[in-house]
Amino acid sequence: MTDKQPPKLVFAPSYGEQDARESESKGYCDRARAEYSDGSFIPLVFYDPVRLKEDVRLLSEGGRKFLGNPGLIVVKRVTQEYMERALEGVHRERFFDNLVRLPPGSRLDQRNTIASIPSDD
Repeated sequence: MTDKQPPKLVFAPSYGEQDARESESKGYCDRARAEYSDGSFIPLVFYDPVRLKEDVRLLSEGGRKFLGNPGLIVVKRVTQEYMERALEGVHRERFFDNLVRLPPGSRLDQRNTIASIPSDD
């Protein structure tokens, strides 16, 4: 689905200034989403290159052969500014056009995985 209007970067309601500082220092944020004007959204996970390299190394040492997430975006630093610029860029490049957006009201757990999706009944 193509949207002319770029999505907004939205954080979990409990995400505050302390969380933002921790995300930058850890090089990782999994409490964000790309939210479209109709309320649909795509869960996002941001990494900086250092943290991504470390996580891939640890996964490999543990026997896992991959790290994957449809909303994975690597940024120079995990700050709101870099995340917003990256989201604008992936929208411009139509990166999300073939991903399925979650409907408004879908709930995610703290690690951006689907907790439940309301039924249409």
